[in-house]
Amino acid sequence: MTLDPVASKLATLGLDYPASCLPDLVEQCTREQLSPVSFLELVLTGALVVFSGGNDTAHVLHYPATGPNVVAVGAIGRTGTQADYSPNNPTMVAPSAQHAQFPGEECIIGDVVTTDLAGHTLCHNGPNGDPNYMSTFGGTSTAAPQVSGVAALVLSLHPSMTEAQLRSRLIASADPWGSATQFGAGKLNAYRAVAFLQATASGPTFIDTPGSYTWTATASGGNGPITYQWQESFNSGSTWFPVGTNANTYSENENSSATFELRVMVTSGGLVATSSPLFITVQIGGCGPAGC
Repeated sequence: MTLDPVASKLATLGLDYPASCLPDLVEQCTREQLSPVSFLELVLTGALVVFSGGNDTAHVLHYPATGPNVVAVGAIGRTGTQADYSPNNPTMVAPSAQHAQFPGEECIIGDVVTTDLAGHTLCHNGPNGDPNYMSTFGGTSTAAPQVSGVAALVLSLHPSMTEAQLRSRLIASADPWGSATQFGAGKLNAYRAVAFLQATASGPTFIDTPGSYTWTATASGGNGPITYQWQESFNSGSTWFPVGTNANTYSENENSSATFELRVMVTSGGLVATSSPLFITVQIGGCGPAGC
């Protein structure tokens, strides 16, 4: 299998189907004919591989979504709960119909309206019988393309992103949605993925001389002005207290021995990110990690 350099960045069912695979059976044919070797070829190109997790009322994650380095996508319904066919242990979830459409139920109106082949009629017509749309799309096959679309948006802004970086961005920007067994990392969030906000804090972590010390926050991403809120904890992160002002630096006089944690929370365009904490030891007259 050969993928061009652009297509190799993102693959969602991105395979050549045999002539025996009719359009309505593409997903089934993919599951039957995609081999571990095909997976390896996709991964080696640097592609982010996204697959629907399968539709199974026993909530079983199906191959090829179980393959290595695959973003396996489950589904939630209009109420935000796990769809009755969505597999457990997905990478993440995206909206779809609440109920599955199994063989014999293809013409049941679902919760999702999407575009269709122009002039494609029969039971797949959209609202008011419009043949250019369909109202029967559902299953994890509806959820997976949304993840791919968001990945493509992120990649259009950051074309040098690696597969691992893109995967991490999608997972880190998902909305926490409850049980990891049912929802994985959470619900896909396009805005957070595209306007991804990150924060880090840096500065001294061992202090043995009295004086004033300064820590610096670095923020990236977001959508608009960034605000900063520094926080300290003296009980291993159980409670955090706001300190400092709205600035990307924080200074504090250290004159006596103590241990504490310091972090910064940044906000921008409705997004919030918190840095990993710095673990700071103040040991006046003591010896640092490198010795006396």
